[in-house]
Amino acid sequence: MPQPFKRVQLLIEPKQHEALARLASQRAISIAEVTRQAISLGLEALEQQDEFSRRAAAILQAKELRRAQLERRGGKPVEIDLVEELRNLREERDEQLYRSRD
Repeated sequence: MPQPFKRVQLLIEPKQHEALARLASQRAISIAEVTRQAISLGLEALEQQDEFSRRAAAILQAKELRRAQLERRGGKPVEIDLVEELRNLREERDEQLYRSRD
């Protein structure tokens, strides 16, 4: 029965090998298992960094859009009465529903 692993070959620094061997000995597991665990943790950290970078980029883009909007409006922010806007949207939808019954 084949193992659910893929064989890879890589070169590591002597200090990395020493650290892997020390951890393997302390945990009573193989160097290969310690290496797999380290890779998994490293991949999770890299994915979190990527997610953070995407969020940071989105925030910067939003700030730039806001700055550009303020510039177009001469520094005056958009003032919206959300309650009034919701009321208007509901009235429009009610009207659409009323007309669709006919």
